[in-house]
Amino acid sequence: MNHRRKANLAPLPFTLLVTLLVTLLVTLLIVAVGLVGCSKSTAQKRAPEAVSPAAKDDLQSSQSGQAGSTAKIVVPKHDCKSTPACLEAGYCTQEQGSCVVKRNEDCESASVCKRDGKCAAAKGQCVVGDSSHCKQSARCKHKGECTFKEGSCTAGSHSDCKQSKRCKHKGECNFQNGECTADKK
Repeated sequence: MNHRRKANLAPLPFTLLVTLLVTLLVTLLIVAVGLVGCSKSTAQKRAPEAVSPAAKDDLQSSQSGQAGSTAKIVVPKHDCKSTPACLEAGYCTQEQGSCVVKRNEDCESASVCKRDGKCAAAKGQCVVGDSSHCKQSARCKHKGECTFKEGSCTAGSHSDCKQSKRCKHKGECNFQNGECTADKK
């Protein structure tokens, strides 16, 4: 008698095959969506103000790390200048596969410069560099925060307050305790 041993190869269970297939499809979908989200034509059409609130929250949480730490936005290989993170917060220089804040030029073209006076690059983020940054910001025009003090823009005088839109529209024209206040009647 010739006894042959049959290999005991059981077919993979159907549920395991389905699970593997679904995992593969989900992975491919995530990669495809990531690549489409990074296309230059879509990102270039977005204005800095078009950054979603969720993206701003993500950006702020990435910037709120330890003091002195360098925040990075990790992206696939492409032009950092076309990303919302560049337009909003100055993460425009590609370095080792990440978009980082490296030069003053990165910050000067970002919304944080125009809005908050954060026009200088320091320690991997955009910061207020001097009073000229404050004077050019929307915070100066709207709130009277035109004076550079301790690394930020603040109201520093009656003239800061008097030129602001809040003075014209809300009567907040007096400088008191570091802020613009309304006249007391």
